[in-house]
Amino acid sequence: MLRTVLSTAAGLGLALTLAQPTVAQEDESQGHSHPVIGQWELSFETPRGSQTMTLTFELDGETLKGTAETRRGTVELRDVRYEGNELGFSVPFGGRGGRGGGRGGGQGFALQFVGTIDGDMMEGKLRMPRGNNEAPWTATRVAT
Repeated sequence: MLRTVLSTAAGLGLALTLAQPTVAQEDESQGHSHPVIGQWELSFETPRGSQTMTLTFELDGETLKGTAETRRGTVELRDVRYEGNELGFSVPFGGRGGRGGGRGGGQGFALQFVGTIDGDMMEGKLRMPRGNNEAPWTATRVAT
Protein backbone atom coordinates (compact mmCIF):
# COMPACT_ATOMS: atom_id res chain seq x y z
CA MET A 1 0.00 0.00 0.00
CA LEU A 2 2.77 2.43 0.98
CA ARG A 3 4.65 1.55 -2.21
CA THR A 4 1.51 2.37 -4.26
CA VAL A 5 1.03 5.71 -2.48
CA LEU A 6 4.70 6.67 -2.96
CA SER A 7 4.63 5.55 -6.57
CA THR A 8 1.46 7.56 -7.23
CA ALA A 9 2.87 10.62 -5.41
CA ALA A 10 6.12 10.39 -7.36
CA GLY A 11 4.19 10.07 -10.60
CA LEU A 12 2.04 13.10 -9.75
CA GLY A 13 5.12 15.09 -8.77
CA LEU A 14 6.74 14.29 -12.08
CA ALA A 15 3.56 15.12 -13.95
CA LEU A 16 3.24 18.43 -12.09
CA THR A 17 6.88 19.26 -12.75
CA LEU A 18 6.50 18.49 -16.45
CA ALA A 19 3.25 20.45 -16.64
CA GLN A 20 4.76 23.66 -15.22
CA PRO A 21 5.89 25.86 -18.10
CA THR A 22 9.22 27.65 -17.92
CA VAL A 23 9.32 31.45 -18.10
CA ALA A 24 10.25 31.23 -21.77
CA GLN A 25 7.39 28.81 -22.50
CA GLU A 26 4.87 31.03 -20.70
CA ASP A 27 6.00 34.09 -22.61
CA GLU A 28 6.12 32.31 -25.96
CA SER A 29 2.47 31.39 -25.50
CA GLN A 30 1.77 35.12 -25.18
CA GLY A 31 3.51 35.89 -28.47
CA HIS A 32 7.01 36.86 -27.33
CA SER A 33 10.03 35.00 -26.01
CA HIS A 34 10.59 37.03 -22.80
CA PRO A 35 9.08 40.30 -21.58
CA VAL A 36 12.45 42.07 -21.45
CA ILE A 37 14.02 40.81 -24.70
CA GLY A 38 14.48 43.44 -27.36
CA GLN A 39 15.71 46.96 -27.84
CA TRP A 40 14.52 49.79 -25.60
CA GLU A 41 14.94 53.57 -25.74
CA LEU A 42 15.52 54.78 -22.18
CA SER A 43 15.44 58.38 -20.98
CA PHE A 44 16.00 60.14 -17.67
CA GLU A 45 16.85 63.56 -16.24
CA THR A 46 20.12 64.35 -14.48
CA PRO A 47 21.58 67.57 -13.06
CA ARG A 48 23.30 67.86 -16.47
CA GLY A 49 20.02 67.62 -18.40
CA SER A 50 18.11 64.95 -20.33
CA GLN A 51 19.95 61.72 -21.03
CA THR A 52 19.05 58.86 -23.35
CA MET A 53 20.50 55.45 -24.10
CA THR A 54 19.50 52.40 -26.09
CA LEU A 55 19.28 49.16 -24.14
CA THR A 56 19.37 45.75 -25.77
CA PHE A 57 18.39 42.67 -23.74
CA GLU A 58 18.86 39.04 -24.79
CA LEU A 59 18.82 35.58 -23.28
CA ASP A 60 22.05 33.59 -23.21
CA GLY A 61 20.62 30.19 -22.31
CA GLU A 62 18.75 30.95 -19.08
CA THR A 63 20.76 34.10 -18.33
CA LEU A 64 19.39 37.56 -19.12
CA LYS A 65 22.10 39.85 -20.47
CA GLY A 66 22.17 43.30 -21.97
CA THR A 67 24.10 46.21 -23.38
CA ALA A 68 23.63 49.98 -23.26
CA GLU A 69 24.54 52.28 -26.14
CA THR A 70 25.55 55.59 -24.62
CA ARG A 71 27.23 58.73 -25.93
CA ARG A 72 30.51 57.18 -24.77
CA GLY A 73 30.03 53.86 -26.55
CA THR A 74 28.49 50.49 -25.85
CA VAL A 75 28.88 48.84 -22.43
CA GLU A 76 27.67 45.56 -20.98
CA LEU A 77 24.99 45.87 -18.35
CA ARG A 78 25.84 44.50 -14.92
CA ASP A 79 23.71 42.77 -12.32
CA VAL A 80 20.84 42.18 -14.76
CA ARG A 81 17.90 40.56 -12.99
CA TYR A 82 14.22 40.06 -13.75
CA GLU A 83 11.64 38.62 -11.41
CA GLY A 84 7.87 38.98 -11.64
CA ASN A 85 7.59 42.18 -13.61
CA GLU A 86 10.54 43.88 -11.86
CA LEU A 87 13.80 44.53 -13.68
CA GLY A 88 17.11 45.69 -12.25
CA PHE A 89 20.47 46.42 -13.86
CA SER A 90 23.41 48.82 -13.69
CA VAL A 91 25.21 50.75 -16.41
CA PRO A 92 28.96 51.20 -15.74
CA PHE A 93 30.89 54.29 -16.82
CA GLY A 94 34.60 55.22 -16.73
CA GLY A 95 37.28 53.47 -14.73
CA ARG A 96 40.82 52.33 -15.40
CA GLY A 97 41.39 49.34 -17.60
CA GLY A 98 37.70 48.96 -18.33
CA ARG A 99 36.82 47.98 -14.74
CA GLY A 100 34.14 50.63 -14.68
CA GLY A 101 33.11 50.01 -18.26
CA GLY A 102 33.34 52.62 -20.95
CA ARG A 103 36.47 54.54 -21.86
CA GLY A 104 38.98 56.66 -20.09
CA GLY A 105 40.83 56.50 -16.85
CA GLY A 106 39.94 57.61 -13.39
CA GLN A 107 37.30 56.52 -10.98
CA GLY A 108 34.47 54.46 -12.46
CA PHE A 109 30.86 54.60 -11.39
CA ALA A 110 27.59 52.93 -12.30
CA LEU A 111 24.01 54.09 -12.61
CA GLN A 112 21.68 51.60 -10.92
CA PHE A 113 18.24 51.12 -12.46
CA VAL A 114 15.22 49.40 -10.89
CA GLY A 115 11.79 49.36 -12.47
CA THR A 116 8.76 47.51 -13.71
CA ILE A 117 7.69 46.32 -17.14
CA ASP A 118 4.20 46.69 -18.58
CA GLY A 119 4.09 45.41 -22.16
CA ASP A 120 6.30 47.66 -24.27
CA MET A 121 6.84 50.21 -21.50
CA MET A 122 9.22 50.29 -18.53
CA GLU A 123 9.49 52.82 -15.74
CA GLY A 124 11.36 53.09 -12.51
CA LYS A 125 13.98 54.88 -10.46
CA LEU A 126 17.67 55.21 -11.03
CA ARG A 127 20.24 55.80 -8.35
CA MET A 128 23.08 58.13 -9.22
CA PRO A 129 26.39 57.58 -7.40
CA ARG A 130 27.14 61.19 -6.57
CA GLY A 131 25.03 62.82 -3.90
CA ASN A 132 22.92 59.68 -3.40
CA ASN A 133 20.33 61.10 -5.82
CA GLU A 134 17.46 59.21 -7.39
CA ALA A 135 15.62 60.10 -10.57
CA PRO A 136 12.70 58.61 -12.49
CA TRP A 137 13.32 56.89 -15.83
CA THR A 138 11.14 55.53 -18.61
CA ALA A 139 11.81 53.23 -21.55
CA THR A 140 9.87 52.18 -24.63
CA ARG A 141 10.50 49.01 -26.63
CA VAL A 142 11.51 49.92 -30.18
CA ALA A 143 12.34 46.44 -31.51
CA THR A 144 11.98 42.81 -30.47
